[in-house]
Amino acid sequence: MKAITELKFNFRGSRNYIHGPDIYRALSLLVPDEVKENASLVQLSCNRMMNQNAIATLEWSKEGVADSIFTVKSKSTEDAPFVVYISAVDEAPEGRIPYDEDKATDGWIFSEKEGSAELINPNPEYTVLQTIVAINKSFLSKLNGNPQGKWIFARVKGNDFFPAACKSIRLLSKPTRSLRLVRSKIEIDGEPFGEIYFSLT
Repeated sequence: MKAITELKFNFRGSRNYIHGPDIYRALSLLVPDEVKENASLVQLSCNRMMNQNAIATLEWSKEGVADSIFTVKSKSTEDAPFVVYISAVDEAPEGRIPYDEDKATDGWIFSEKEGSAELINPNPEYTVLQTIVAINKSFLSKLNGNPQGKWIFARVKGNDFFPAACKSIRLLSKPTRSLRLVRSKIEIDGEPFGEIYFSLT
C-alpha cells in the first residue's frame, strides 16, 4: 500500500457513524497477498467511533492514539506484524446505503443454558462479519437482561481473515455486571475462529 491511503466510506441505514465491518473490509483490501497467505492473527481495534472518511498509514507519527488499528500477525515468528493506523479526516462520507440489519439475524437461535447464539445458513447478502456484528448485539442484550444503551463494536480478532461465506456461525458469552467491554467467542462452521468485543454506551 502507499504511505498514505485515503479511505472513502458510506453510512449504512440510519447510522451516523462508520460501520465496523466496513472499516475491516477497507483495511483488508490494503493487506498484501503474501501477508494474507501467512496470517495467524487478524485484529481490528476501534478506539473511537468514526463519522468521517479517513486515511490509513503504516506508521503513526501523530500525538495521541489512532482512531483504529488493524494488525496482521504472521505464522512466522521472525516476521514483524503488519500494522495499519487509521485516523479520521475532516470530510464526511457522501453516500448512504440502505441497510436492514434484521435480515442478517433472521433465524438466529438463543440458548441461555449454553450462553450461545447460533445461525445456520447465514443470509449471503451480508458478509460473515456483518452477520456476526448484527447477531452479537441481539445476543448480548438478551444474555444481559436487555440493558439500556447502545452496543458499540470495539474489537475483533481471528486466526485468519473472515471467509467469504460460511454454513454456520456460533457466538459464546457469559452474563456480566460490567458491560464496558464484553467478549464473545466466535465459531465458524463448528471451529473456533476468534473473539469479538462490544461496549455498551
